Amino acid sequence: MLKATLLKVAAAAAGVILTLCLIGASVLWYVSRPKPPRPWNDKALIVKEPPGFGPSSEDKTVYFSYSVQNDTAADYAVENVQQLRILAITLDDSLSSPIDEEHLVLRTPIFIPSHQKGTITVRLKVLDAPEQNKSESDDAYHERLRQYLNDHIAGVRGFVLFDETNRYRINLPAWSSKKPENK
Repeated sequence: MLKATLLKVAAAAAGVILTLCLIGASVLWYVSRPKPPRPWNDKALIVKEPPGFGPSSEDKTVYFSYSVQNDTAADYAVENVQQLRILAITLDDSLSSPIDEEHLVLRTPIFIPSHQKGTITVRLKVLDAPEQNKSESDDAYHERLRQYLNDHIAGVRGFVLFDETNRYRINLPAWSSKKPENK
């Protein structure tokens, strides 16, 4: 009788140990399994209007200046462009390959406080901006520059900035192809 009781206790203990081992293995598998990346958040940093643009003061290239609303509870800061990728959006809404710094430069550092607006400036190095004629007004020159952009990068609907660290997608629309009515 004692033997039968010891055998039952040993079987129950073995069952409990086996169950604990299975639970431990399941937890270990769950914790160590690959996790899919978070989806891109395109609501964190919002651009609601076309950029300002003009000739860069650094060289003969064209810059685009975007007003960006930070809708997050945290400040947004970028010190170096290694964590960012910029792609062009084509007319059929497809994305280009990432654009390297030989063609497009993002001005850093970027700092946009929580729930406030800031600026992101992109310099397009592939185009040499036409020079302003001495007799040309600033407004006429700006419109000539707009037409130059319309002619030379007509297949681009804008750009997208992907911040891989924060998983943010920042949609940067194209310039206005026509002069705004109120200007």
